[in-house]
Amino acid sequence: MQKISGYQIRETLHQGKTSLVYRAIRESDQQSVILKTLNSDYPAEEDILRLQREYQIIQSIHSTGLKENIVRVFALEQNGNTPLLVEEDIGGASLAAYIPEQGLSVGDFLELASSLVRMLMQTHQQGVIHKDINPDNIAYNPESGQLKLIDFGLSSVLSREHPVLTTFNYLEGTLSYIAPEQTGRTSLSLDYRADYYSLGITYYHLLTGQLPFHAEDDIALVHSHIAKTAAPPHNLKGNIPPVLSKIVLKLMAKSPDERYQSLNGLLQDLQQCQQQWSKNKSIEEFELGRNDRSDRLNIPQTLYGRSEEIEKLHKLCTHWENEKALLLIKGFSGVGKTALIQQIHTPLLGTKGYFFDSKIDQFQNHAPYSSLIQALSQLIHQILSEPESSVKRWRHEVAAA
Repeated sequence: MQKISGYQIRETLHQGKTSLVYRAIRESDQQSVILKTLNSDYPAEEDILRLQREYQIIQSIHSTGLKENIVRVFALEQNGNTPLLVEEDIGGASLAAYIPEQGLSVGDFLELASSLVRMLMQTHQQGVIHKDINPDNIAYNPESGQLKLIDFGLSSVLSREHPVLTTFNYLEGTLSYIAPEQTGRTSLSLDYRADYYSLGITYYHLLTGQLPFHAEDDIALVHSHIAKTAAPPHNLKGNIPPVLSKIVLKLMAKSPDERYQSLNGLLQDLQQCQQQWSKNKSIEEFELGRNDRSDRLNIPQTLYGRSEEIEKLHKLCTHWENEKALLLIKGFSGVGKTALIQQIHTPLLGTKGYFFDSKIDQFQNHAPYSSLIQALSQLIHQILSEPESSVKRWRHEVAAA
């Protein structure tokens, strides 16, 4: 445990690949605070910038007034070569520490679920997408009932992003809770509804005590998020009303267009459930999303008019899995070749295949084989991010070839 000038460290709350989180006493006023710093004496510039951005984003959220469900930051100080983020301490621990193996009771879940919606509302109303909603990033004090969203290191103030395909080691977000579009392995762009998907998995965990998807490796887990439907929570626990299962699965829809479109619509459905449960200890079925209206224009991200071509691509993946084949797609600029090719992600993940692509650009013809080099470079970067045993196998195969 490192020493930090001006603070008496009481306990280590988290030790990750790049960050350390402590509970400490500030010597100047004996106030209990949370300290977040980097676990390297010479941290990467990217990690430093992420911590600085977290401070700025939280400050911007509170700039129009204190938000009761968003953690407050007191200062961004310097601790040697690393920045030190000083945050409020509400006591307790992360919400993950309070999830029983059998899940929460329906009454406790409904009370907590509504608070989580209000928490996310306060974030989205300031134009911030959190991008890492999960029980570990929610501070909870069961004695006071306080609930606060923390860890804004991955957050974005952009209304829409287009995640790039990257290796699993560099995916932004917690893999068990990540939205399909956040993986960079779909043709969908990322917006505020990615947080809805992660909130849905958080609800699933709270209700059942377990995650919806379990896999042997990261590839299979990402494939589950993109292509597999989770078992309804009421199938795992008989006391869960089916309508709650439908709310959770609606949040977890693969396409953002099929999820709730507003947190207000979700909150009203939860409140109706809460009213029925408090009166009758049961919840009758009702139409979900009757008051679900988005306050922004969301253009559907479905690819239209290419069903025949998509089917051909999927057949190539399934029928030629152990064969060698070359497929070339040509067309005028802007006709949708890239969008079509991106449809191949899902079947490839199912077979643990690799996706890498390149484009032959008429204005970049000065370098011989540039498109081939571009494609193979993507493949090599993916391979080099894998465990040493996989890299060794590839090294042997390339040498043998």
